[in-house]
Amino acid sequence: MARYAKIEDGVCVNIIVADAEFAAAYGYIELAEGMGIGDSFDGTTWTKAPQPELPDVPDVPDVPVEASLEDRVDACEQDIEQIISGLEAMA
Repeated sequence: MARYAKIEDGVCVNIIVADAEFAAAYGYIELAEGMGIGDSFDGTTWTKAPQPELPDVPDVPDVPVEASLEDRVDACEQDIEQIISGLEAMA
């Protein structure tokens, strides 16, 4: 048993584990090590899909454990606002 890929328009869209005869009967080709769904195959060469750029994560202020519950809630609310701003910037 090996891993096989279904290629559509030069891109891997599905992966199965099967024997060679079954895979060939359904149009699957052998999947190269380290490749997966979204990666490209031109008939000869596999190419990894570009990885999305991850957004910067805002620094989380250190809130002392001794801080009051209200101070800790305020710090969490500020963190949430920063996260929302970051998500909005990504959209």
